[in-house]
Amino acid sequence: MEMKTLEELRRPDERALHFSSWGCGGRIAPEDAVTFQQESVGRFDLAPQVSDRVRNRFEQVRDTYRYGVLNYGLYTAAHDQAYLTLEFALRERFVDFYSGEITVVHGDRTEHRVPVSTFEEVRAHFKRRSGRQTPLLQLLDGQTIRFDGMLDSLTRWARAEKLLHGQRNRHMEPLLVRLRNFVAHEAGDHVTTPPDAALAIRDLAETINQIWGVRTPGGRLYPAPIRREPIVIAWSSDGSSSSAGLAENLQFAAPEPNHDQYAVVLAVASDPELDYFDARYATSSFPKDLLWGPGTWEDAIAWLEQERPSGDEVDVLDQLFVVRYHKRRLYLPQEIDVVAGLRPEEREGIWYFVQADSPLDAFNHLRRLVGGGANNQCSRRGECQQCAVEIIGTGVWQQVVRLLAGRGITPISRSVPDVRVRSWSPRWKENLGNGNWLAPSKDGP
Repeated sequence: MEMKTLEELRRPDERALHFSSWGCGGRIAPEDAVTFQQESVGRFDLAPQVSDRVRNRFEQVRDTYRYGVLNYGLYTAAHDQAYLTLEFALRERFVDFYSGEITVVHGDRTEHRVPVSTFEEVRAHFKRRSGRQTPLLQLLDGQTIRFDGMLDSLTRWARAEKLLHGQRNRHMEPLLVRLRNFVAHEAGDHVTTPPDAALAIRDLAETINQIWGVRTPGGRLYPAPIRREPIVIAWSSDGSSSSAGLAENLQFAAPEPNHDQYAVVLAVASDPELDYFDARYATSSFPKDLLWGPGTWEDAIAWLEQERPSGDEVDVLDQLFVVRYHKRRLYLPQEIDVVAGLRPEEREGIWYFVQADSPLDAFNHLRRLVGGGANNQCSRRGECQQCAVEIIGTGVWQQVVRLLAGRGITPISRSVPDVRVRSWSPRWKENLGNGNWLAPSKDGP
């Protein structure tokens, strides 16, 4: 080993001085690089509920990252440690979750409650034994799953116990397992950039907080419920233009000459698809509700002054949608309360009760499913392995309503006016068969 002096060990690594808030580019001062890189991971803190052992391990990962300015290779080390720490965190959470006692179900269906204080004791009860069936793990709801203590079974366990959420995350979790196996067994001499390492640490923090029951405000994987505010959407009847802004600012702005329709909706202010609003159909990953409208600018101001609506918070993971397929037309997803308030003539057709993080995910899954095509491998029921969607059930309108009741959901029937910004795409597409669809130039309600 080449011996280095303390002064040499303190010398910045030139490769680390080309990353800043502007991206990868010109060289910045070492002092600025130290500040920037520490700020890059400093805001990803763990919740107070997380155990001390996991917290200490996480801080080791961040400490490795912060010294990357002196040794560029430490960014790769921090990146790899993040994926190994995820497995450690899941092991710790497993023992903590069951308060030191698990229920093991053997081949003869006998149940045994087993005290455990470490995860190695847990794994010992699920090792394969010659000539004997591997026992199963009993979950809190009484169901059983196969469990071997490896990262793949740990992520499946965490999802089964509802510690992990989100349909898109369900597809990400096997990728995390592969990344962990790569860094543990195959990584070799790979090199990772600071942004990739920081992203791995961010995802690690979010996942750890999530399995301890804490969502991350503004999170990438497990965001906390997001704030909605009263928003005014204005548009022209011919669909040529539209705009949106906070309702509280409406009285301070003059009406635009070409906007003759106004509506007040409860929505996320940063939603990039506010201009695509449709009161009856879901057109954005962020749920929106019609509060008033449409009407004139003066009427909107009068309603706001009288009602003074307030905001709320909504969850954007694992949203529930109902999708209608009727006369070869597949309609955009709708929210449960809207479907419950439909008139009898609007209830015809086959309905799909689905769970997804986005209405577009749900629509695209069903378009592949009912449209056919040689390469279609989408699941007709349950969790789709191709799409970030779960089909809970399907049937006529009455059957879907019973499915809702079976899940303890009581819809609040709402008769929603036909209000939408007319410039957006059609509400339905027509199935031409063999995976081909036709989008009409104009569609009805």
